[in-house]
Amino acid sequence: MTASLSALAGGGSTTYYTKVNATATPTGAGLVYASTTNAAPAADAYQETVSVSNSGDSRSQNYFLFAKPAAGQKLEGWYTNADCTAPAQTTKDGDVYRYTVSAATNATSAAAASAFNVYAKFIEALDAYSSTLNVHIVGPEGCTVSVNGGASSASLLETVDPEQRYTVSVGADSRLNCRFVGWFIDEACTEYISRAKTINYDVTALSTDAAAPTQFHLYAKFEAFNEFQLRNSSFENWEGVSEGGTSGEEPLCWNSFITATGAMAGTVRAVQLRKDSTEVHNGQFSARLNARSVLGLAMAQGNMTTGCINGGGISATNANDNYNYTNEAGDEQAMYFAGRPDAMKVWIKSSCSGTVKIAAFLHEKGYFQDPVTGNVAKQVPMVASGEIAPASNDLTWTEYTVPFTYTSDNDPYYALVSFATSSIPGKGNASDYMFIDDVTMVYNSELDVVTFDGRNVTFTDGAANVLGDYDAELLTLTSNGVAATIETAYDEETRTLTICVKGQDIAYNPENIHVYTLEFVKPMGPQGDDINGNLFFSEAESLDDVLNTTITFDNYFEVTKGQLEPLAVVFNAVGEPYAFLYAPYAGSYEIAGNVVTLHFVKMADLSAQLQAAANKVLAKIGAFKAEGSACMVVSAKSFLLDNVYDSQIIVNEFTFDGEGGTITGIDALPATSVTAPAYDLQGRRTNAQRGVVLQNGKVVVR
Repeated sequence: MTASLSALAGGGSTTYYTKVNATATPTGAGLVYASTTNAAPAADAYQETVSVSNSGDSRSQNYFLFAKPAAGQKLEGWYTNADCTAPAQTTKDGDVYRYTVSAATNATSAAAASAFNVYAKFIEALDAYSSTLNVHIVGPEGCTVSVNGGASSASLLETVDPEQRYTVSVGADSRLNCRFVGWFIDEACTEYISRAKTINYDVTALSTDAAAPTQFHLYAKFEAFNEFQLRNSSFENWEGVSEGGTSGEEPLCWNSFITATGAMAGTVRAVQLRKDSTEVHNGQFSARLNARSVLGLAMAQGNMTTGCINGGGISATNANDNYNYTNEAGDEQAMYFAGRPDAMKVWIKSSCSGTVKIAAFLHEKGYFQDPVTGNVAKQVPMVASGEIAPASNDLTWTEYTVPFTYTSDNDPYYALVSFATSSIPGKGNASDYMFIDDVTMVYNSELDVVTFDGRNVTFTDGAANVLGDYDAELLTLTSNGVAATIETAYDEETRTLTICVKGQDIAYNPENIHVYTLEFVKPMGPQGDDINGNLFFSEAESLDDVLNTTITFDNYFEVTKGQLEPLAVVFNAVGEPYAFLYAPYAGSYEIAGNVVTLHFVKMADLSAQLQAAANKVLAKIGAFKAEGSACMVVSAKSFLLDNVYDSQIIVNEFTFDGEGGTITGIDALPATSVTAPAYDLQGRRTNAQRGVVLQNGKVVVR
């Protein structure tokens, strides 16, 4: 507290002298000490009476008075008369009383110093006051506070007077995804005290019973936020700020030049960020940035960041002096962030002479700045970065996507995001401005690459099928999300694998999930070495049903007509060839995408020469003898496949049609040009006018 005498006339270069005499009263109740500086005295410096002098070119001079009560005593207050009847300048024990005096006109020499007397009155401390401060946490679990450096509640027994002080602090181990709102004295958190993370909280105890202390309550309010999105990313919440005589508004958790730090903070401090309600992409407000000229010498682009702006030098391009940085010591100047997004999206509406700046950096806990080229030794490791510089869009709301490039497998702790009216520091025009709205972190959750047994799988409307039995070791699943998770569940009865891809933000965005189904089609017959590694067969209900057969290939490739000629044969129950298709000799086929319709010719309808030729062809692929069931065999070597795809399953469905279009003889084969060269069945060119010949790769009867 301060007491002063009225200043008298005078001034100039005169030196004025003052003297203060401090006395403890009554004798033996305590000791005092006086000084011209606010420095704690040594224990033996206290006296019953102490005098101290001071001089200076100002009449007004300061003294600092200290009191030390004896055992069982307490300081009642400081007085300016000996009987302590004047109004007391009361102070607590341990506090320093700043006593301001004003020298008289004639106090221009040490001998004529203006003298002032003060008295510290001590009284008997009859009562011991007891209080308990109960600190309550309002908000999510996991947040902590401390009282006097200890537990979250404290009891203090003071033996001098009922005024007691607690120091309360937000715990350093509070949850990452919680924002400290402030201290309140009511449970509903309507009576606000302070947003500072550490405060001194004074109370006045009434109880003198240590077993029943006076109870006080204090509430620390925390607010949970989505740690995978930037806080207040749509700029709907704003607060008034004032620094160095400059006042304005900033979006909560975002900062501008008003709250800048650095040697040039006073110069750069200006209102270049405003709340706008007329130009919004969504919601009530957007953030408007405008550039300005500084003293007519430099251009200051509009700048908004989740961190703090530092103005440390004249040169705008000096990254050691001028930058945006994560300021852990600042008020809402460090954006907690725990996600690993794939990109950041933002809506911009700009009218700028050059390119604008959109930048985002994810980094570990500690100091980090943008540009990253400055103060390199101070910076903690970067996790990911993304930055683009689009040209002005002529005041048209445009969504921009900033992809992230990851340089670390660690999770980030902070996000440092910045927007500016110029991507080049110090460039642009004073008339440049831009609007910013709806910043969103994007977490991809789709399948990117799927392979089974080394072959790519393509999904259509979230579904696909492959031939073979499910084997997790043969299946690879890759997502397009850098931190997406893939969950699978296999149903043996339906032979279907369900694949769920979830974005990393699934806890806050439950719709960020994509579901796929992959069916494993069971092969329809023996494969591999059981049938020479080249054949595939399927049973038919009747032999005539297979004379028209539709084969559907799997989705690994598309059938191309003319790549290789088809070769297929139908065997009866005792393993004898029943029907035959080999286009150069007999039968035909049609292709539509990856569906092939085969038209067989019965062996009995072939001439003896064609039957002999067919048997020679069959001998080349290896005899197949099956007994007990009729079956169809298709050679994988020659059936419309490239040669490197040997011995793989190629067919996933047979459709038999025995009711129409059945070819019963070679006379039903397609006609060919009669002008093409003809060959007999031994491969010799012939001019025969009648009989069976090969012409244009087809069997022709003439």
